[in-house]
Amino acid sequence: MISKDLFKSSAIYSLIGALPLASGVILLPFYTNLLPAAEFGNLALYISLSLLVQILVNFGLESYVTVYFIEYRHDEKQLKACMGTTLFFLLLLGAAFLLLSMSDGSYLFTLIAGGSLKFYPFGLLSVMTGICHSLTKTYTNLLIYQQRPIKFFWINIFHFVLVIGLSISGLYWFPNTLIGPIWGRFLSSFSVAIFAFVSMYYSFGVSFHSKFLKPMILYSYPIFLYFLLFWFASYIDRFIINHYMTSSDVAVYDVAMKCTLLIEFFQNGFSSAILPKLFSYWKTHPTLESDVEVNRLFSIFSFLSLLFVPLFVLFIPIIVPVFVKQPIYYQGFAYVPILSLSYIPRILFYMYLSPFIYFKKTVFLPRVFLVSVILQIALTIIFIKLWGLMGAVWAQFFSKPIQVVFLYLKSRSIYQFKYNKIKLLYLPITFMAVSILFEWGLKFQWPLLAICQIITSITVIFFGYRRELIPLAIQMIEKIDWRIIFIKRKNN
Repeated sequence: MISKDLFKSSAIYSLIGALPLASGVILLPFYTNLLPAAEFGNLALYISLSLLVQILVNFGLESYVTVYFIEYRHDEKQLKACMGTTLFFLLLLGAAFLLLSMSDGSYLFTLIAGGSLKFYPFGLLSVMTGICHSLTKTYTNLLIYQQRPIKFFWINIFHFVLVIGLSISGLYWFPNTLIGPIWGRFLSSFSVAIFAFVSMYYSFGVSFHSKFLKPMILYSYPIFLYFLLFWFASYIDRFIINHYMTSSDVAVYDVAMKCTLLIEFFQNGFSSAILPKLFSYWKTHPTLESDVEVNRLFSIFSFLSLLFVPLFVLFIPIIVPVFVKQPIYYQGFAYVPILSLSYIPRILFYMYLSPFIYFKKTVFLPRVFLVSVILQIALTIIFIKLWGLMGAVWAQFFSKPIQVVFLYLKSRSIYQFKYNKIKLLYLPITFMAVSILFEWGLKFQWPLLAICQIITSITVIFFGYRRELIPLAIQMIEKIDWRIIFIKRKNN
């Protein structure tokens, strides 16, 4: 059912690839204990804006290099020309955006963030951090598709150590200010970006070949629009909260969202492991309909997600108070169960997204997500006015299935997924529905709610995967040497 190689690559890309982002979780105790809640809320907004800059500067090239690496990997000359041209445009876009920011950044920053944040110096540093992340993200994505897990391992470890060390040092040297977190993120991202540039330059050089320009733009601009819309879906709620409520409320909400990042890290890492295998399989088995092998990959994804989410809900309220000492942030525990459930539909999200990427149909992605993002923004505004922070949580929850529905409707014209609906659709829906009923009935009486979710998870997993689990259990039992166990007990 699950190959050893898949587990190995998934572990590397899940755990190691998550380290730069996981630094936000590791730094959470320091942020919450050494910064006022209002300043931590402002930091969340600066980080969100940095991610926006990364998307604007990258222009979807992080996805472009992965697909066209597969396209040209057996033609070294074409590969170097394509990757060298990509590096040229990454540098050009970064330089252009930096100059634009330095000339009109204050006006643009006020337009995006309102008057609550200042552009100098933290806004400018956030812009430069996003530019550096654009180059690094492109390079690390390329490493995944080059199947170079060792180099992928070390560059992410390097980034992780730098951002943790510099940020914590800055927090203690400049307490109650954003100097440490902002400078720590910038210096670490700049160092890793230099390494990424040198590595890409050494492998491919910097060049410009006009023949790649048209396919690059045609492929990348829909991806860029998709990432931009995805940013709105993921981060605009913090700015809406800041508009209608306070930066302290942003801080509480952001802590709750950071708690659920562990689920996102797992899902992103596992998708990074299975998508190259899926694309390679499609390359050698050209067809427009899924088969058993494709179905198996996403069934594993569903199995692990259903198992991981309730365990996560159980342990978060135990682990977080050990490190986070400010009681104001414990309010976020009430939002964790629903936010965690919102990741269950992402199983189908990744599945329906994959044909758009592989078959180079990314031009449809902005159309698919535009309506769903507009609906999410509308729901967020309405729900926040009605229910405060819990309204933002429910808006996040409802937005995920909406995205999946729009992806499904369009993906049917590209690729037909004939998958096991019990494992990938009915069981996840059942788990979410029962968990929501427990949430309403128990009013977040932890740990009873988490235990009920675990029981529900075990039940649906056993029902859906019993044909695989029972033979596996029998096989494991048969391998046990019961005579040795009996002799040891007798001797004792």
